[in-house]
Amino acid sequence: MIPTFVISLSDYEDRRRSIASHLNQLGISFEFWDAVDGRNGLPTMYERQIDRQAAKKAGRALSDTEYACALSHITLYRRIVADRIPYALIFEDDALPLPSLLDFLAGKHWGGADIIQLWTRRRTFVRRRGARKLFADHVSYLAAPRMKSPSTVAYTVSLSAARTIVDEALPVDKEADWPSCVDDLIKKRQFRCIYPPLVCHQSVEGYCESSIVSASSSIGNKDKRRFLGVYIPSFRKMLQSYRRAPLKLLCKRLP
Repeated sequence: MIPTFVISLSDYEDRRRSIASHLNQLGISFEFWDAVDGRNGLPTMYERQIDRQAAKKAGRALSDTEYACALSHITLYRRIVADRIPYALIFEDDALPLPSLLDFLAGKHWGGADIIQLWTRRRTFVRRRGARKLFADHVSYLAAPRMKSPSTVAYTVSLSAARTIVDEALPVDKEADWPSCVDDLIKKRQFRCIYPPLVCHQSVEGYCESSIVSASSSIGNKDKRRFLGVYIPSFRKMLQSYRRAPLKLLCKRLP
């Protein structure tokens, strides 16, 4: 069985019991990985691993909980690299694994790419070509360039990808969900997503917010860019949309 980790704040006992119950029912052995706690400010020891000024210049200041979330995943990647784990399965504690996950694991489909997202948002862009039917109605899609689904709810990661992120993702200057260095994996067709998802996401399904970083912690949200009730995107967002237009011809949205 692929080594499995659950990233969770050490004092979130209810969430730990919930995901532990689901994984135990599926017969999946796992280990809890204590998340970096940024709820009361980011611990001083991590300040050298982030770049607050670069985050602001990139378009959005980040909260301490967002930095903590990114660092939680990176510290786990260091463990994967140190122990030379070929592939690992990683959950955040608001993931609810579905029985179909067992088919994915039984088929060892995690070897299909360096990173495979097991929970993907609806309407996410994927490449039109390169899809692989796995089992039942589940399909593995190649992530679209510059349009990756922002989600680290549940995924598999290879030793190679973990090493790349450890070497290149610091200092943290963007939100937790996939550092910029992952873009190279997408270009190399080593980043895939499974749809329909193999897990449910409690935040999206209406159960609760993530225990690592809450939605309310975001700074500079859309409400601050509304005029007479209409959202006005920043010039940077409009430029990004313009640059992505040709890519959309090669991509499609998931249903």
